[in-house]
Amino acid sequence: MRKAPPLAALTLALAATAVHAETVHQTVPGKSFLLGDGSNAVAKGKAESKDVSGAKSGAVTRVKGEVNQWGFVTAWFGIPTPAGNSIVRLRVYVDKEKPAKFMVYVNTGEGQINLGELKIPADATPETFVDVDVPVKMDREWSGFTIKKAEKSDLPGPWIDQVSVILAE
Repeated sequence: MRKAPPLAALTLALAATAVHAETVHQTVPGKSFLLGDGSNAVAKGKAESKDVSGAKSGAVTRVKGEVNQWGFVTAWFGIPTPAGNSIVRLRVYVDKEKPAKFMVYVNTGEGQINLGELKIPADATPETFVDVDVPVKMDREWSGFTIKKAEKSDLPGPWIDQVSVILAE
């Protein structure tokens, strides 16, 4: 008859294979994107929304193609994100239309910090949702996430369902 492994060995084995937990700090729906003056981007005609089945927020939103290069929208979070490591997760609806190039920034009390290009996976299946994770490492708290059009074109932005801040535990 075989003996069961000691409890300490089982605990160690489980700890070694544990999945890294995540905590959603807060989420903003795309339809709540704001312009620099604080007005709603959809209401001001700089972004557009449409209902899509499977959208967690009920609709997806994108920056319109006629927005100028460096035009932007911002997701403002009511609770500041603490300093340290976090992830901004955009839930993007992929359609058959190619989006313009966009850069992403976090907003602090001192201004915007560039995080690089927003990259939608090239192999994403059209008519589906994908999560696009943007790692953030900050030495101070922040409370906004800005998406800026980084090219001169008539192409719109990607369709965004929601933007979430994920805190690693």
